Amino acid sequence: MNNLNSVLVEGNLTRDPEEFKLAEGTSMTRFSIGVNRYFMNRSKEYVSEASFFVIITWGKTAENCAKYLKKGRGVRILGRLRQERWTTKENESKDRIVIVAEHVEFQPEKKDKDARPVEPMPVPQIDIDPSIEIAPPAEVEENIDSAQEEIAVPAGDQSEAAPF
Repeated sequence: MNNLNSVLVEGNLTRDPEEFKLAEGTSMTRFSIGVNRYFMNRSKEYVSEASFFVIITWGKTAENCAKYLKKGRGVRILGRLRQERWTTKENESKDRIVIVAEHVEFQPEKKDKDARPVEPMPVPQIDIDPSIEIAPPAEVEENIDSAQEEIAVPAGDQSEAAPF
């Protein structure tokens, strides 16, 4: 039986993806993302915490990541954790945890500051009949107040209503 090994992270690429082609033709892409977390500490101050993760993708997902992702782009990653172990030339044992992505969702690209501005929508023209006079707000309030005073409830209809 397999144990549960699933992770969901969302962040921004900290560098451009690196694509590798293996001997059998399989594509692999590696990139890293930064994930921010904001919380309030015991002193009621907001604190920011950043974590950085190495992401590995395989196959068609790897090709798409290499083609469309760039540093700064936002992604949502669904994958599993994998521990990598190796020995250095100095005979030191090293290890790290990476995320093997099974699904990568690309977030919309940020707008470029130098991009061409979007044309504003035209303001619709409203035809107003010049013979209709619109009262100033002060007069409208006076009319509402006097109209409310004229409304009277007949004496026989003063049954108690259910509260809302």
